[in-house]
Amino acid sequence: MTAHSLLGASSMHRWSVCPGSVRLSADAPPVTNAAAEEGTEAHAYAAWCIDPEAGEIVIDLDGCIDENGACKEWGAEILEWFNTYAETSPSGRGVKIYCRGELPKMTTTAAKKNFGGKHHGIELFRGARYLCITGQKYPGSTDDLRDCQPALDWLWEKYFAEAPK
Repeated sequence: MTAHSLLGASSMHRWSVCPGSVRLSADAPPVTNAAAEEGTEAHAYAAWCIDPEAGEIVIDLDGCIDENGACKEWGAEILEWFNTYAETSPSGRGVKIYCRGELPKMTTTAAKKNFGGKHHGIELFRGARYLCITGQKYPGSTDDLRDCQPALDWLWEKYFAEAPK
């Protein structure tokens, strides 16, 4: 087994902005192997940045899947509104919905509505966010990102209309 790279993609967020690390890495030999290259490709595949210019929005339904794998009523209602790509989140207890549209009343890049617990609720993300994708398509969702403006308007009015802006 080979040693894990100290300056690899997994920890880039820590070392790429640290002047000491940049200075130390300047003289490091460009060593790689098949496993390192595969890991780099996997990182590139598993991370996706929301593009605000394209109107991309992600809705994270935290805790909407119960311990038996069934979708809770509030999550099922939301999923019925969104005819777009959705996938099971890395924890297996949530669903991420990927769509296009606008959230004109949202002044920040994220909004959250909790349902009695740290990991139960709805989060809306637009722009400047990287998210881990699983590729585990949620049953009944489409294969592509679609415009979901009517569904976004409904979601905002139902859950976020009174949220602080």
